[in-house]
Amino acid sequence: MAIEWRLDPWLKRKGWVNANQLAVGAGLAYHVAFRLLKGEVKAADFGTLEKLCVALECEPGDLLVRVPEKGAKKR
Repeated sequence: MAIEWRLDPWLKRKGWVNANQLAVGAGLAYHVAFRLLKGEVKAADFGTLEKLCVALECEPGDLLVRVPEKGAKKR
């Protein structure tokens, strides 16, 4: 299983369309916001998650989803 970010629906609710808007709105460094939107972040600390939740007015579980890996057996 893999954990992936699901930021798009929350960004749309805010009317944000790019990494710069996310960075400014959430108080993140641009490179962090850019990597989040590209799906390149493999780990994030609770501080980053908290900033995202406050800015996007959501809960941590709204931003993360578990996705089965291709070819993986179900338990």
